Amino acid sequence: MKKKGFTLVELLAVIVILAIILAIAVPSITKLIENQRKSAFESSIKLIIKNLEVKILGDEEFDVTEIDEDKLGGLDVNPDDYNEFSAQLNEDNVLTVTATGAGKFDGWKVENATSSEVNATKVEG
Repeated sequence: MKKKGFTLVELLAVIVILAIILAIAVPSITKLIENQRKSAFESSIKLIIKNLEVKILGDEEFDVTEIDEDKLGGLDVNPDDYNEFSAQLNEDNVLTVTATGAGKFDGWKVENATSSEVNATKVEG
């Protein structure tokens, strides 16, 4: 009479193969998730910059330097996604934004981002 089922060696072989696959896949998935978070953060900053530019064009009295992380709600942005936020309008009328992410953007930062160039960097720590 033949026994049905798997031997211990067969089960261990399957476990080892699964462990190898996970060891290869997990770092790739983690990097993919981080790249997506960075991209979402950069897109959000671009949206904020575009919203500020529209407000500046529509209201000559609008003071961009008054916008901080507490006043982002008026720009259709979740203020809880930012620890720090500041905007400046330089002498060439180029709007620049510096921001540090929080919440879903935790760990990312942009400095002197403009509507044409937003480059987020990873914050260490």
